[in-house]
Amino acid sequence: RWKGTYEKWALYLQPIGSAFSYKGITISDCRASVVILWEDVPSINIENITLKTTTGELRGSASMDSKKPLLSANLEGGSNLSELFAFVDIETLINPMGFWSGTALSIAQRFNSWDEFEPIGQTVFEGNLQLKEVSFGISESNINFENLEAELTVRGDDIRVDRCFVQSGPNNAVATGAIIDAINGRPQVALRLESPTIDADPLLFWEFEDSEDENDDFGFDFEVDVLIDNLNLGKFDGQGLRGTIYNRGTNLLGREMRIDGCGGTFRGNWALAEEGSGSSFWSSASCTTIEMDELLKSFDSFDIEDLDESNLKGTVNATAEMTFHFDRDWDVISQLTSIDVQAEVNNGSLQNYVPLQELSTFVDRDELSHIDFPYLKGPFQIRGDTLIIPETRVDNSAINLWVNGWQNLETDDIEYSIRIGLKDLALRGKNSNRDLGDWVAEAETENQPYMRLIVGCNLEDPCIRLDRRQIRTSLKSTIKQEKEDLKTLFKRDEEDERQNDRNKGSFELLWPESDSLSHSILYLK
Repeated sequence: RWKGTYEKWALYLQPIGSAFSYKGITISDCRASVVILWEDVPSINIENITLKTTTGELRGSASMDSKKPLLSANLEGGSNLSELFAFVDIETLINPMGFWSGTALSIAQRFNSWDEFEPIGQTVFEGNLQLKEVSFGISESNINFENLEAELTVRGDDIRVDRCFVQSGPNNAVATGAIIDAINGRPQVALRLESPTIDADPLLFWEFEDSEDENDDFGFDFEVDVLIDNLNLGKFDGQGLRGTIYNRGTNLLGREMRIDGCGGTFRGNWALAEEGSGSSFWSSASCTTIEMDELLKSFDSFDIEDLDESNLKGTVNATAEMTFHFDRDWDVISQLTSIDVQAEVNNGSLQNYVPLQELSTFVDRDELSHIDFPYLKGPFQIRGDTLIIPETRVDNSAINLWVNGWQNLETDDIEYSIRIGLKDLALRGKNSNRDLGDWVAEAETENQPYMRLIVGCNLEDPCIRLDRRQIRTSLKSTIKQEKEDLKTLFKRDEEDERQNDRNKGSFELLWPESDSLSHSILYLK
């Protein structure tokens, strides 16, 4: 129905059963009451809107007025997500399926004029949304989510996540939080993620395709507080995983992470960063009251041959800083590995460790089959494929010793220098039939109170010999110190004699620079 003049008129419409398509959405039935007023400032009012789509329905009202037309709509309804994403294209999602519904939905968009209808600024959207039975994949990856249900509140550019349940494979979690600047700008995601159980093994197979642009990042920033009651990784079962995971550009970081497991607690910070043609992982970590046998069992003895949870027991406290480098295929570049550890072991024991039997020349086999060490403290390093142990005192039930050296973790080649006190050997001699004559004699020829041994070759077939180089080095150091002590002593005696003795004289101390302890003192009058 139309009335008015050419310049000012009114049009009243009541479409029923109208059908059309818009941006891929098919409207099978459109009903509404439309009033168009064409005056100095035109206006359009649409009431009792009902739009039936292929999978859902929208209801509400809309209006448009002012010289720079402002479209305002208030709607409610829902449909299949496939229709929504035909209208709103999101490139990061693949095959989104499921249903959405909304209440108190409002949409506002301003245009430059009634003649051109060019949008000014961004569309403003607010309302309450629900997502049900949603599934989708992430583009440029093999990641799929089989179920997602969410309750969202949109206000301006921000989305409040009242509750979001998500499931991928055997894992599920519930997230709450907010997405700031989600509509217009760089989104800032702040979430709290809770889960009863996470199986980490499937997550290790998540893959992303390499981007051609090395400067590409996620397109958003995130910070997620993680609260996971149980974490399963291979044979490791952890409890109470807590911490914050966030990004800085393309770098992933973990802050104040902690998890209980293996009888104790692990803590630390970490960072995963892109680097050249690969990536690097850095961590500063610590552990307290970790049971070594449980640790070895949980991580398959870290691929150390001849050692498992039946061999090594004790409680460990340690701090460590480590860096690993990976190539494009996420294989470790072992020659670039760097690990520094400071550790202490309480109530330790080493049982039935085969390589120790090479020391049976010095210690009874029965004692070597079960060695207790009440307390052990020291640092060690890993550089590339090599484990490096500095001089460390090892007090134990078999025989006290000092050890330093290295071991190649790939080839199992070893070279350890072991220092054993001759007194300890003598005290233990009465308990065995060992013939130590050849070993002890060479050490004693230089008055050396310790015997130095080299345990070398390979873990599978170790060999043992005297460490003559260390014996000479230690001997020179001892002689040099004794020489200085004697010089000081004679100098003091000489000053006393000059004051109290009229018969003045002098002496000269001659000390040959050799590995021998023999020396000569000549008195000159």
